[in-house]
Amino acid sequence: ENEEEQLLPIIKNLLLQIKNLKIIVAPRHIERSDLILNLFNKNNITSKIIKENNETFNEDVFIINTFGNLHYYFDLSDVVFLGGSIIKKGGHNPIEPAINNCAILSGPYVFNWQNIYEDMLENKACLIIDQLSSLEKNIYDLLTDDNLLIIMKKRSIEMAQKKFFESEKLMNSMNK
Repeated sequence: ENEEEQLLPIIKNLLLQIKNLKIIVAPRHIERSDLILNLFNKNNITSKIIKENNETFNEDVFIINTFGNLHYYFDLSDVVFLGGSIIKKGGHNPIEPAINNCAILSGPYVFNWQNIYEDMLENKACLIIDQLSSLEKNIYDLLTDDNLLIIMKKRSIEMAQKKFFESEKLMNSMNK
């Protein structure tokens, strides 16, 4: 909540700068879908609520209104910005989009997944954006520089395949 308003100018600019760009918004709480739709429509951004994976994509922005199929939308995406990270919510799991070969950007508040982000940053497998002004430029660069996008996606998927903990050690510590 409140991040869409902050991202609105960036979305508008990117839609003007990049031909055929489509943006998918996956709200954490799908009951907010209508509010988000109204926000975009009020700001002259064509948008639509998506309830089925196979719906046509003619609008600029699509708002997902279902659970359990983010992998389908990650699979359609090259670049993913993980919300809940501009405001102090703690961010979202970057491994999910990484598994689906996406370049990943996030805001500075990633404390829910701190250790994973630290590994990803160390391996240059994601970008943490401290200021919204740099978010637009970084997304633009990724979407207009094929080499940069390929490198970032490659690093991302490599990190997704990394083993972050030893299953046996975890099970042993839980049984103590």
